[in-house]
Amino acid sequence: MVIPSFKLLLVDSINYFDTRDIAKGKPFVIFYYRSNCPYSRALMDEIIKNMASFKNYQFIIATRSPFNQMKSFYTHFKLNKYKNFIAGLDIENVVPEYYNVKGVPFTAIFDNDKKLVCSFTGRIDGKVILNSINPYK
Repeated sequence: MVIPSFKLLLVDSINYFDTRDIAKGKPFVIFYYRSNCPYSRALMDEIIKNMASFKNYQFIIATRSPFNQMKSFYTHFKLNKYKNFIAGLDIENVVPEYYNVKGVPFTAIFDNDKKLVCSFTGRIDGKVILNSINPYK
């Protein structure tokens, strides 16, 4: 399953990120969350804690939470510090519909060809993400 084309409204509330702009040849992660979910927040902490291992992978951080909550999540975790993070609002609700997301956090790992390798629902250890993405680096 290849990632569908969809847009995220970025934190500046003006610009969009289109998944068609994800460069081929590098694995990446979609992290779908709800801003008030303690498991989503714990997993974001886990990802940031392991940032040294993730610095060469792109993370698409997406939500359907209200814009102000998305922005608060972005600010709280200081996501602007990470050049490999793109965070925004899934305005068309593509991620949960396309991937049949039943709960959050939802983490999807993609290979070099933008194909879904595996996905996880719920809080997972950062090492699980790393072990899932490493074979494709």
